[in-house]
Amino acid sequence: MADKPDKSGKKKKHGGEGRRMGLFISLIWTLLILLLYVLPRMEGSYYRFLRLNLLDIIEAYTLNFRFQVRGPRMPTDHILIVAVDEKTHDRLGRWQSTGRAWTADFIRILTQGGARVIGFDVSFSTTGENTALQAIQSLKADYLSKTGSNADPDYLKHLQELETDLDYDARLEEALKSFGNAILGTYYLSANDARQITPEQSEANQQLISRTRYGILRYRSAIRPPLKLERGVEAELNIPRFSNAAKSFGHFNVFPDVDGNRRWVPLLMEYKGNYYPSLDLEIARFALDPNASQPIIYIRETTEGRYGEVDSILLKDILIPVDEQARLLINYYGPEGMFRYYSLADVILCERITGKPLDSRCEKEIRPENVKDKIVLLGWTGDISQDLHPTPFQAKFPGVEIHATVIENILQRDFLTRPGIAIAVDGLVILCVGFLIGFLLPRLRLVTGIALTLFCITLLAGFVYGAFIYSKVWLNFTYPFLLIAISYTSLTSYKYFSEERRKREIRNAFQHYVSPAVVDELLEDVERLKLGGERKYLTVLFSDIRGFTSMSEKLDAEKLVHFLNGYLTPMTDIVMDYKGTLDKYMGDAIMAFFGAPLPQEDHAVRACKTALDMMAKLREMRIQWKTQGYPFLDIGIGINSGEVVVGNMGSHSRFDYTIIGDQVNLASRLEGVNKLYGTNIVLSENTYKLIKDHPFVVRELDRITVKGKIEPVTIYELIGEGIPSPEVQDFIHTFEAGLKEYRNQNWDQAIFCFEKALKIKTEDKACKLFLEHCQNYKLNPPPPHWDGVHEIKEK
Repeated sequence: MADKPDKSGKKKKHGGEGRRMGLFISLIWTLLILLLYVLPRMEGSYYRFLRLNLLDIIEAYTLNFRFQVRGPRMPTDHILIVAVDEKTHDRLGRWQSTGRAWTADFIRILTQGGARVIGFDVSFSTTGENTALQAIQSLKADYLSKTGSNADPDYLKHLQELETDLDYDARLEEALKSFGNAILGTYYLSANDARQITPEQSEANQQLISRTRYGILRYRSAIRPPLKLERGVEAELNIPRFSNAAKSFGHFNVFPDVDGNRRWVPLLMEYKGNYYPSLDLEIARFALDPNASQPIIYIRETTEGRYGEVDSILLKDILIPVDEQARLLINYYGPEGMFRYYSLADVILCERITGKPLDSRCEKEIRPENVKDKIVLLGWTGDISQDLHPTPFQAKFPGVEIHATVIENILQRDFLTRPGIAIAVDGLVILCVGFLIGFLLPRLRLVTGIALTLFCITLLAGFVYGAFIYSKVWLNFTYPFLLIAISYTSLTSYKYFSEERRKREIRNAFQHYVSPAVVDELLEDVERLKLGGERKYLTVLFSDIRGFTSMSEKLDAEKLVHFLNGYLTPMTDIVMDYKGTLDKYMGDAIMAFFGAPLPQEDHAVRACKTALDMMAKLREMRIQWKTQGYPFLDIGIGINSGEVVVGNMGSHSRFDYTIIGDQVNLASRLEGVNKLYGTNIVLSENTYKLIKDHPFVVRELDRITVKGKIEPVTIYELIGEGIPSPEVQDFIHTFEAGLKEYRNQNWDQAIFCFEKALKIKTEDKACKLFLEHCQNYKLNPPPPHWDGVHEIKEK
């Protein structure tokens, strides 16, 4: 048999052990998952071997899903991509033979067009293939060997012009120098690929690349360990003539994440003990200022024997958040094509910048405004490209657009981050989820347990997605989700095998307090009901008939009881309609509360609707009372919200489900305040805060202290619900303006406002009261530290 609550309202020992065991099981899983998540991710952790790659891959997929749910976002138009694509090969020829000629023309066009920076996601690591140049040079050498001093000067000049025109490397070198703000791309090789680099090449590379070395490091501790960065064993650089002609150069290495996606980009890499920037960082640097100094690299505090871990990179006034390996988390804007694209063929054949006539093969014109002050990136795209990578939006995404995205992230400070504090937040979420599931699930039935689990998953998803959208922070979804799934499975199995016991409460235990609908809800799940005392934030309502005492003296007992029952019955029905709890009758007074025994998030709204319906019902009853010879009667209602003690109170043999506390007393005092201000419904500021977003019509009345209280409370009159008439709006606005002037001791302005309000509502007692106060204070000013609070001495 199910155990019954004893007469004191406390439950006997039934289900308590099962609930404690359920909480214990959930907390064990919580601790285990928390340790598996936090320990491998702590700075300098020795427990990285605990990291579960499978869960990291799942988490990476959830981040992809967040991007897809968010959908594409348009970047600014500051970055332009020029694509080496199929059209380029079809219209201009093979890249290997004439690509540098196109690139030189491309730079010349952008120079005249006023581009800000040109970045190259292509490499010029070898001397270009140029059979035509070789043929002219061979012809010239052969001619000179045969003719010697008798060579024809005009013919030699012609050969020289041909040689100059066909020397594409020289043309590209000159174009790079002329532009002056071009950033070339380099590539760092792994140990396997580095075997092709000779010691002589390696030494030459170190000398060539040294001018781009970053050296401004700010350590937070006295220890100066080397940084823990992605490492390049050797470098594949552009040939020296191009490297020296360029403004700078940076690597375009992008490494796959655990799921193969390109999610992080290393802004710094270590090469031969020094630190070098990425192509993206250098482009952003010189886009901000062609004469920009090196960024400052901030290093986290560390201990002896450990690598230094990067905290952030300061680029001019932009603080770039990176992880310990100086990697930036890429905040993608969408699939391919979010940035403006032009084919290199269109730039060469269709430009209207240099004044050259359009080529007959032109398809898309390029005008000066298309490139003016733009950051222009040149890179491979399309099926001919090997530089295609998986991203959250598509499986084959051009590498050049990844670089555009990173540059846009930096320049617009549009960072997606995974800061160190995110681990703490994730840990806190795991703890909260584990405790919530462990505490609630053992108390619920199968269906409601499933609902709770789904709710927790939905809440978790909403929380991490909200952090992603609004704070641009990547919080972990997988580990808390795993905890929810394991806890639900474990606790449901435990409840099944331990024979879940249900309790049934006797219907009439609450039928005199609450409506039948609330009783039905209680019987559906008795576990939600606490019969013992507890502190809860509720809303309390007191109502009382004004002048009832004098009227009752004139009626005989039978008529008095008949009248009172006729009044209390419909008023009580209104309380029940809004699922309130009837606490007690005190003669003609009604005390009710909302929010217990069942929780109600909108308990204050329900109380206010109850009060308005009571007044509406009273107006109907007045008509009936008038025909029966009863005098005109009015009621006052006081409503307050706050923390009270609620539960079964009384003796072992007899008790009531009731509430006690200072907030209850305040509600009673507010009911009496109606007499002073001539109002019917007065709310406390606590209640007002809970209902202010609901379409109630409310005016601020005063700031008062009631008998037995020291702290002042702001009170409000509840006038109605819905959109008020212009007249009512004008009245409220004028009255509250007068109240403001009154508190500022501007007596004449206050009098003007209150008199104006009285013209709208001629019998408003509150206006008359404040007019009287103003006249008195004009003659007898209040003390220096007067705060406008009105002390109510009557109950």
